[in-house]
Amino acid sequence: MKDHTGEVIGALQLINGPQENDGKIIPFSKTVQKLVESLASQAAIALSNQQLINEQKNLLESIIQLIATAIDDKSPYTGEHCRRVPMLTMMLANAART
Repeated sequence: MKDHTGEVIGALQLINGPQENDGKIIPFSKTVQKLVESLASQAAIALSNQQLINEQKNLLESIIQLIATAIDDKSPYTGEHCRRVPMLTMMLANAART
């Protein structure tokens, strides 16, 4: 499977099946081959999209960490406040659910 840049990101292996009447192994038809290639292409797109989403999440987390570090470096009190607010928010949300 190749992504939009042509880089191989996965492999798909198909095993030819036997004929019903004599058990002889037969190759896939051109129609089946084209269908499988189309499905493999869609699978490659899905994998590529998932990788992009994961990379975006990592980038966002890195930016948030960078901003938090910058705030903490400027004012330790403000940095501690920024760390406490999400924890208190989660505590309030959990208390509201019960």
